[in-house]
Amino acid sequence: MAIPLTYNLRNLVVRKTTTIMTALGIGLTVAVLLAILALVGGLRSSLQASGNPLNVLVLRKGTNAELSSGVTQANFQDVKFKRGIATSSSGQPLASLEMVSVINLACAALRQPVSACATI
Repeated sequence: MAIPLTYNLRNLVVRKTTTIMTALGIGLTVAVLLAILALVGGLRSSLQASGNPLNVLVLRKGTNAELSSGVTQANFQDVKFKRGIATSSSGQPLASLEMVSVINLACAALRQPVSACATI
């Protein structure tokens, strides 16, 4: 013998707080999942649109990030003439030596010295 549907509906009305909290928990879980999936989709599409598999980032030996790597001018001259580096119509290699540096700016709104309010 099955429980009548009216018992279940009456239970939802009697236990309003539990019902609302359960619905809210499920709703928040779905909202977080959708937000994460949207973030992943946006990152994937922006990286596919802006990236090129033929671009190469050269780092100094022993580093794993641009910030801790420093390629010297002499090393750059060696690398840019290696086989496989694309050249322009005039025969010049399509390579550029770019350095990454961090500049800490103080906050003008706080009117006191702060280690880093904005990092560029």
